[in-house]
Amino acid sequence: MKIRIWIIQFIIDVIERYIFYPKLKKYYISRFLESHIDVKNSFTVIDVGSNKGQTIEFFSKINNLVKIYGFEPNVRLFEKLRIKYKKNRKITIYN
Repeated sequence: MKIRIWIIQFIIDVIERYIFYPKLKKYYISRFLESHIDVKNSFTVIDVGSNKGQTIEFFSKINNLVKIYGFEPNVRLFEKLRIKYKKNRKITIYN
């Protein structure tokens, strides 16, 4: 059973990393440029269900000025995120 879970997690990770997030990045950058919003300016992201921080990492890489508010109801995941981002003043995590 554990190997099945690992395989599913691996496949999801590969799809996110090589298909979903590259397309999402292209979309957001094109939308910012089309809307005459300078990607060098800061913007705010609200991440509901932050999970392991995939979306937080994604938006942090697009724009290092982004202010992110992450909400994670799972206490264990929340604690990991809180520890991971406690020194980053642009990222706030809520449980």
